Amino acid sequence: MFKALLRKEMMELLTGFSGSRKQKRSFASQAILMAILFLIVFGSMGFFMYQIATVFAQLLISVNQTWKFFAIFALIAFGWGVLGSVSMAYGHLFRAKDNDTLLAMPIPPRMILLARMLGLYILTLFMQLMIMVPVLIVAIMQQMLSPLYIILYVVGTLLLPLLTIVITCLLAYLISLIAAQLGDKFKKALTVVLTLVFVGVYMVFYPKLISGGIGQDLDANALAMKGMEYYGFPFYALGRGLAKEPLWYLIYVLVVLAAFSLVWLIMARSFLRITTTHKGSKKAVYVERKASVRSQNKALLDREWRHFINNPMYILNCGLGLFFLIGIAVYAFIGKDTLMQIRNAIGVGSLLVFAAWAIIYFITSTVDITAPSISLEGRTIWQLQSMPIPTWNILLAKLKLQWYLCLGPVIIAVAGLSLVLQLGVWDALLLLALTLIYCALQAEMGLFFNLLMPSMDWTNETAVIKQSKSVLFTMLLSMAFAGVVALVGFLWAFYVMEPIIYLCIIGAVGLVLNILLLLWLRRRGTARFESL
Repeated sequence: MFKALLRKEMMELLTGFSGSRKQKRSFASQAILMAILFLIVFGSMGFFMYQIATVFAQLLISVNQTWKFFAIFALIAFGWGVLGSVSMAYGHLFRAKDNDTLLAMPIPPRMILLARMLGLYILTLFMQLMIMVPVLIVAIMQQMLSPLYIILYVVGTLLLPLLTIVITCLLAYLISLIAAQLGDKFKKALTVVLTLVFVGVYMVFYPKLISGGIGQDLDANALAMKGMEYYGFPFYALGRGLAKEPLWYLIYVLVVLAAFSLVWLIMARSFLRITTTHKGSKKAVYVERKASVRSQNKALLDREWRHFINNPMYILNCGLGLFFLIGIAVYAFIGKDTLMQIRNAIGVGSLLVFAAWAIIYFITSTVDITAPSISLEGRTIWQLQSMPIPTWNILLAKLKLQWYLCLGPVIIAVAGLSLVLQLGVWDALLLLALTLIYCALQAEMGLFFNLLMPSMDWTNETAVIKQSKSVLFTMLLSMAFAGVVALVGFLWAFYVMEPIIYLCIIGAVGLVLNILLLLWLRRRGTARFESL
C-alpha cells in the first residue's frame, strides 16, 4: 500500500513538471526539455557554489581544519532547502485536495503523511544537490575525501533533506493546529502571516549563525565556528564525521533519523483530526446593497486579485519576492553601515546604480504570479472561454495583476536604496525605470511560458504553483539572465564603455523584449488560450 502511495506522489511530481496528460508529446521531447531545465539550474547555481567552495577549501586545508568546510556548506544547503520548501509544506501535507479520498480508503493516516513527506523530500533534495554536488567536486579535486568517505558524503547528503523537512513540517504542523480552530477567512491569513514571520526570523538569525560559524575575517583563525557545536550540532557532527571521525558521523545519522521519526510520529497522531476538521466561517447574513457597475476590464482584474489573495500558497510561492522587496528598504536603513562600505568600494555613479539594479532584479525574478495563472484555471477554463469577452482582455488582466502588485514594493525598494546610498535624482530615476521595465518583462515571460507549457489536469494547486515547468523556467531564466548581464558587465563591458552606456543598452534590450512578448501574447497567445 505504501508503495502505491509513494508511486502516486512521484506521478504527481512528474505530472507537475511534464504538464497536462492531454498534451500529445513524445517521451523524448519531454526528457530533452527536462534535461535542459536541470542543466540551467545546476549550471548557474553550481558554478557559483564551485567558486566559493574552492576558496573555502584552500583556506581550510592550509590550517588543517577540513571538517569546517563540510559543516559550513551543509549549513548553507540546509538554509537553502528551508527557504525553498517552507512556503509549500502546509498546503502539500494538510491541504491537498485528495486527502479526503485517501483517508476514506483503508490506509493508515501515518502512511499517507509519510508518503507526502517523502514527496517533499524529493523537491528539497533537488534544491540541496545544487550546493552539495559542487562541494563534493571541490572536495575530490582537493583530495579531502578518500573513496570510503565519498560514499559517506553521499549518504550524509541524502539525509540532509530529512533535517530540513523537520523544520518546515513543524511550521506546517503549527499552522495546521491553529488553523483547524479558525474559520476559512482567518485560516488563510494565518498561513501567510505565520510563514512570513518564520521567514523573517529565519532571515535575521540564519545569517548570524553562518557569520558566527565563519568568523569575521578570512585568516587562519577566522573560521572558528563559534557556537556551532551547540546551535548547529548536526552540521558540526557531519563535518567532524567527514573529517575521518566515524563516531561523529554515526551521531549525525542517529540525530537526523531520530528527529525525522519523532516529528513524523507526532504529526501522525493528529493528522486525521487536522485534515478532517474544517471549521467554517460564520453564516453570511444578507444585507441589501446597491450593485456597483464595473467595466469588463476591472471585473477581470478583480477576479484575478481574489484568486491570488484567497490562496495562501499562491501568495507565498509566487509573491514572496514582494515582501523581500519591502525588506530591502527596511534593511537599507538597519544595515546602513554595510551598504555605505559597499558604496565606498564601488564609488558613486552609474556603476552603483547597476549594482543596485542587479540586486533588486534578482529578487523580482522570484515574483512569478503570471507563470501558473493559466494552469490554475484548471478544468474550469471553459467558463472564461465561453464568455463574450475578448481573449486579450483575459490575458491582460493576468498581466496587470503582477504589474500593479510589483509597482508599490519596487518603488519602496528603490527609494530606500537610493536614500541610503545617496544616489542622485537622475540615478534614482534610472534605477526605477530599469527595474520597472524588467518587472513588466517578468510578468510577460511568465504568461508566455504558461501558455506554452500549461498543466490543466492537476489535483493539487500547490503542485502547479511550485513544480510546473512554466514557473521554473520563468524564475530560473530570469535569474540566469540577471547573472549573465552582471558577468558581461563586470568582466567585459565596463572595460570598453561607460557604465551609463551599458545601463542604457540593458534598458533598450528590456524594452524590445517587452514589445516582442506583448505582440506574441496579443496574437499567438490568445489563439493558444482559446485552444486549451
